[in-house]
Amino acid sequence: MPIGHRGRPEEVAAAAASLASADSSFVLGTTLHVNGGENRS
Repeated sequence: MPIGHRGRPEEVAAAAASLASADSSFVLGTTLHVNGGENRS
């Protein structure tokens, strides 16, 4: 279910910062969809 607003730059930056941090050192081979639940096909 979409969250109802366009993504803000800080929301996308938070996802990128999370992937760049040591906390995600065990994350391999995944796709992170930062789209607020909206699917466009």
